[in-house]
Amino acid sequence: MNRTEYKNRHRKEHYDSLLFVFPKGEKDRIKQAAAELKMSVNEYLYTLVQDDLASGRSRLGEKLNPEFTEEQQKLLYKWQIAQKYRDMIQSMHVETINGMNKHYTIDLGVLLSSSIEVKEIAGKKVFNVADGFLLACFEHDVTDETVKAIAQMKPYYAVFRDSSMANDSVATNFEQIFETYSPDTVRKVL
Repeated sequence: MNRTEYKNRHRKEHYDSLLFVFPKGEKDRIKQAAAELKMSVNEYLYTLVQDDLASGRSRLGEKLNPEFTEEQQKLLYKWQIAQKYRDMIQSMHVETINGMNKHYTIDLGVLLSSSIEVKEIAGKKVFNVADGFLLACFEHDVTDETVKAIAQMKPYYAVFRDSSMANDSVATNFEQIFETYSPDTVRKVL
């Protein structure tokens, strides 16, 4: 076994990996901060996480308030969004974060400080997260027109409910519509 194979095997057996997504320009700031401390970027980020979790609970998590405002709760109720979808959206939503913390992201690479709003697109209610970075539609009877309108907005992520499609034709055309208008969009069906 050569050295590279050994290192790869050792890393696989002893370490987990995570993908971090940062806004443009932040990577250089992080590299610079790590270099000033004479650390690798991995070492620097690991130290930050260890520091945050030192007490056994995330200090950052305690600072954040991921609750919807009263106005947002009323809107979700008015639009009759099912509780499981409210929970998913709530896990993505944090109103404001101060300072450097605004650069942390959720699993899909959305900044925790990102906006979230409900828009009507082709007659269906659609959650617009981070100004179109993620579009989520949980409505029933989604038509080709709705899928096309969302695809034409070219979100990075498009999320739909499994039973959303109006009929088999829409489900069949779904991928082709995105391939035509926004081939790079990551599509998720829950």
